[in-house]
Amino acid sequence: IHPSVREGWGLNVIEGNYFGTPAIGYNVAGLKDSIQNGVNGYLVDYRDVFQMSKEIDSLLNDGKRLRVLSHTARVYAKKFNWRVAYKKSLNLLEKVTGRKRILILNWKDIFHPEAGGAERVTLEHAKSWVRGGFEVVWFSSMFGGARTEELFSGIKIIRRGVQTLGTHLYAPFYYFKTRPYGLVVDQFHGIPFF
Repeated sequence: IHPSVREGWGLNVIEGNYFGTPAIGYNVAGLKDSIQNGVNGYLVDYRDVFQMSKEIDSLLNDGKRLRVLSHTARVYAKKFNWRVAYKKSLNLLEKVTGRKRILILNWKDIFHPEAGGAERVTLEHAKSWVRGGFEVVWFSSMFGGARTEELFSGIKIIRRGVQTLGTHLYAPFYYFKTRPYGLVVDQFHGIPFF
């Protein structure tokens, strides 16, 4: 059951499908891309909790339909592969931009005391980009005891300013001084930047 009213793409739908769990979600951006009606789940009208409840009840009470949907969901999920996606996206990035440089902007880096899941995921992406031959710079804010620059797993970490505002003030200067980058990953969580 995926009651989100806004979603980036619905990766957790595909993850659940991989294990044979079909999804029921609202017909909203992101979910209507990851949920294929009748293949790996069902879409219901936006915020229609009664329609969602009815679809859940109907699916749970029809064992044959649930088994078929579980099977087709597993088949659908196997079309997605992180390694293939990484390779294709990096090849496309280099082809389109001609550059093998990536700049990550986030007020927390992996060593920040408040770093969490988003930073761990960002680190895994950055490490894969480095393995793919890309130069990766992670621009973040200072915190107590941190060095202004360090290299970790091939990723150059640069720290300036304090938290979001400080990083916002320093990052444009760094970017314009050191560009060009093929890709700028903005992780300031919804605040428009470049």
